[in-house]
Amino acid sequence: LTEKMKGMTFGRTLNGPALQAFCQELADRLHFEKFGADEKIIPCPGIDEIGNYTEKGAIHWSGVLSIFPPQDSKKPDSQPKPEDVFVPSAMPSKADDPVFPFLPADPEQVSALEIVEANKVSVVEGVDSLGKTQTLINLIIHALACGKKCLVVSERAPALKHTQKFLANTGLIQLHFLLDDALNDKMPLLELMRVAAKGGSRTVSYNAEEYQAKKNKFAREKTKLDAAYGAVKKKVFGDYNWTETVGLFLASNRVEGKELLTSQLNGQDFKYNVAEYESFKNGILTCHPLFQKVKTLSHPLGNLHDQVFQQPSAEEALHFVKKQLRHFLDKTSKLQHRFIGKIDSYGARLREHYRAYFEQMQDMNRALKENILAKGDELGNDFREAGSGYFKLYLLFSTKKKKIAKAQEEVGKQYQTLVKTFTSQPYFDFQFQPCKDGLHIPNTLANIEAFGKALNEWHSKLDSQVQEEVMRLNSKTAHPSLDVKEQITELEYSLDVLLEELNEANLYQKNLENKTLTIPQRQKYLESIIEQLENTQLNLRDFDLFFQWQSSWLALGPMGQKVVRALVKVKPDDWMAAFESWYFNNLLTYAQMPDLPAEEALVKNYAESWHALRPLILPHIQQLWQSRQEAELKELRKKDKKKYQLIFEKNGHQQAASMPLGDVLQGGYDAVSAFLPVLFTTPHVAMNMLPVGKGYFDYVILEEANRFSVETATALAPLGKQIALFGSNDSNGGETSILQYALENEVAFSPITNLYHVPARGLSALLNPNGMQQFPNEYLVESAEGRFHEIDNTNDVEAQHIIRQLNQVKQTPQRVYPTVGIVAFTVEQRDLIANYLLKLKQQNAVGSEKIQQLERNGMGVFFIDELFGQHFDILILSCTFGTVNLQGSLTKKIIFLNTPEGISQVKMLINKPVQQLQIIHSFSEDQLEKFRIKQWEEGTWLLANFIQLAEAMRAGNTKQVKHLQEMIGKVEEPKASKSLFTQEVINALRPYFDEKRFVKNKVMEDVVLPLCIKPQHPNGQPLTVHPDGFFADTNATSGLWEQQQRDKLASAGFSYLPVWSLGWFKNPSQEARLLASKIIKLDSSLPENEAIKENLDVKKEVKDKDGKQ
Repeated sequence: LTEKMKGMTFGRTLNGPALQAFCQELADRLHFEKFGADEKIIPCPGIDEIGNYTEKGAIHWSGVLSIFPPQDSKKPDSQPKPEDVFVPSAMPSKADDPVFPFLPADPEQVSALEIVEANKVSVVEGVDSLGKTQTLINLIIHALACGKKCLVVSERAPALKHTQKFLANTGLIQLHFLLDDALNDKMPLLELMRVAAKGGSRTVSYNAEEYQAKKNKFAREKTKLDAAYGAVKKKVFGDYNWTETVGLFLASNRVEGKELLTSQLNGQDFKYNVAEYESFKNGILTCHPLFQKVKTLSHPLGNLHDQVFQQPSAEEALHFVKKQLRHFLDKTSKLQHRFIGKIDSYGARLREHYRAYFEQMQDMNRALKENILAKGDELGNDFREAGSGYFKLYLLFSTKKKKIAKAQEEVGKQYQTLVKTFTSQPYFDFQFQPCKDGLHIPNTLANIEAFGKALNEWHSKLDSQVQEEVMRLNSKTAHPSLDVKEQITELEYSLDVLLEELNEANLYQKNLENKTLTIPQRQKYLESIIEQLENTQLNLRDFDLFFQWQSSWLALGPMGQKVVRALVKVKPDDWMAAFESWYFNNLLTYAQMPDLPAEEALVKNYAESWHALRPLILPHIQQLWQSRQEAELKELRKKDKKKYQLIFEKNGHQQAASMPLGDVLQGGYDAVSAFLPVLFTTPHVAMNMLPVGKGYFDYVILEEANRFSVETATALAPLGKQIALFGSNDSNGGETSILQYALENEVAFSPITNLYHVPARGLSALLNPNGMQQFPNEYLVESAEGRFHEIDNTNDVEAQHIIRQLNQVKQTPQRVYPTVGIVAFTVEQRDLIANYLLKLKQQNAVGSEKIQQLERNGMGVFFIDELFGQHFDILILSCTFGTVNLQGSLTKKIIFLNTPEGISQVKMLINKPVQQLQIIHSFSEDQLEKFRIKQWEEGTWLLANFIQLAEAMRAGNTKQVKHLQEMIGKVEEPKASKSLFTQEVINALRPYFDEKRFVKNKVMEDVVLPLCIKPQHPNGQPLTVHPDGFFADTNATSGLWEQQQRDKLASAGFSYLPVWSLGWFKNPSQEARLLASKIIKLDSSLPENEAIKENLDVKKEVKDKDGKQ
């Protein structure tokens, strides 16, 4: 059924019978109830009845009676999703086409142009005033100068007419058209095309080479200015820009020099952001007073575990430490005694073992020696020389030989036993010489002698050897003969277990680890642990203070500890200043950009290049599009001659009169858009009548975007390469607007607050060539004392009063009536006033002719919600609401003004730019005072203060006017912020000048002068000292506007002296002396009249003294 309805709608086959048949099918298939006879309509059901119908579904034959424009529609192509369109998306930068504001623009407007140019989707948001309109016109002219096409779309045609009028007043009369009614605007459009094409080439006074040269010059100067402004205003430290960060540096460097920490810290280890800085700052401010008490970074309690200082309180931490100390001192002491006892026992046993060994070996050696000597005495030399080759013939058959052999054998066995016993336990180094296993008696006796000497020598060193072996004692080196290996192993294990337990207790931060091999070394290590425990126990007297210090120290982290350690080493008087001067110096060094300004000519050069290029912009636009027109006409004639005739020739217009506009333009719109690159139109016409494809326009501009639904804006978006949303961010109590949706999606955004101009002064000549002021310069407030009729929702007294007020409207010097708008707070009051006007005209009463003249000049009567998109010279407001009885009770329906929709509408009314505003109300002074007290009821609070503002302006009470304007948000005065850099400049100048001469943050019209210096002489010239040469504080600035501020200062008699933060960062003392010398020089240069007067005074003194001329 949905597809069937779409087919009938977009196929243009939907008529009465088709609709009737469709509804019948719908009711039959879905079992709906039907109310009302076919082809007859009945009153629309009320809300309760509709609620009942929704339970089963129903077809109700009702209708809406009105006058509707033709609603030809075409079936839309596949439409993108809003979340895919209205998202942040940057455009590639184009250095060839710098943004050129044709109308003088303030910094907010230039910022808006830059944002629009740099992004695919952007929002320019602000109250209903002239700032957005001027920005829009500048955008259109810039686009035309770059050869781009613009589609300007608004829900209300009056808003488009208003913008088109201002565009024409710039001198750009051609190249744009307002198409809001496809039926009635078709023939005027075609006639315009015919005349434009027939006009042929027009001679344009234009030199392309001159334009390009001046454009290039402007581009260079703009690039330098933008780079310098960006470098100065770039946030380099949180919300602090370069200039103010230099101020931070100067403030700290004045107290402690940046060089103190240079050798202690490595600048590359730091991140230089606010979070890091705040962390260091808190740590330093906390640690400094504590360190003054602790006085060392090597406190004996510093080796305690970090967890000790993470206890909830110092008392709990101290209790934990004491408990652990008692426990481990007891265990280590016991283990120490075990070590001492085991070492002593081992040494004694080892000594006893070696003594027994010595005695054994000594006895064996002595017995062998005595045996040899005895045998020698018995057997003589034959035995003593036995085995050496000594031989006597007589012994060959002698019995003595047998005895000698037997004695040799006995000695050999005894010798071999000695050798075997020694070699089994060689406790000292000895080498037996060959002696035929004891049979060579001389050699054997020599070995015995030598062995005895070696044994005695070893015995003489026995104590030192025992001590040495004790020092090497461990489970692997324990003497096997003593059978103590298991005991030593168990002792080693006991120490390992103790260390593991001590580490697990988290008493000390550094784990205790035994790397020693011997038992005595382990004993020493154990004793060092005992000493550490006792040292900790002794210093627990400082625990409460050290707990505070160590908790703060640990909170610093590694980098913070490094900073504090460096401060402890260099010992500055002011820790924080020493750190800040070093930190900000490094931060600025890393953040320093080559584009930082250091010369005054940047602004002046930009302004001169702007003035040189501006007169060539409109001729360039005319020449550029005239060339395109000729090319497109030639192309269309060649490609489709019939289409050319249909659009550009009078004969073809007869045929076009019966064709839909879309069909007429189809195939020839390229040629049309060459003549009309700027098209003002409504959403319906844009979506259904323009035969263009995706991205045809370079810019799609939604004017008053706060009135566009998300769906409508999404349907329009594909028509442009870039989309710019202009409007005010008010909810209006209804559905989410595309402007709100885009802001919620964080698309590029630029506010227009009219901070610098109210209204935007670049439009002054366009709005009123005769020089009349453009913001409400006249307020009329009258209390009609009418009564509000609650049933009719009208106030008849106010209505009649307004009719009488129309008689007071005067003609302008050009003998034309101004545009008048009448607005009421209820629909019924609007209708009542319109009825009175109609009756006057029908009865041809007195004043009816004037009413008709005012209507011909644009007068209209509106409900407050209909005021959007309307622009008037004079606005008359009927507040409508009032008392309802003789007791003076106020109608409760006034609560409408405090709804989101009502608040939005009151704000729109307050910010409406008109020349005269007349407020007619029926509130008593007491009621208005109650409204002004209840600020939470915002709508009535705003209205009451707005009425009071009008009365104050009428009475000329300037002070109250300014206060009320700021309070209700009608104007926003420049806010003087505290400048750190300026304060440091003042501090540097104090040694040279009286402090009474310094004036900070003087507001002069649109700007704040950070520092003014009063003249030294009564007739001297005041001076303004300006940091870095820029008055603006927006994303971008206008060089022209900056120059205007300097010119205004000169006109006001001020000397202008910029100071450059880059120079102050590099050498503050030199810059201070230089600035002081300039001020002194200005002080010494008196005005001419003052100089003559002083000269006469000198001559007079000379005459009096000498008595002669």
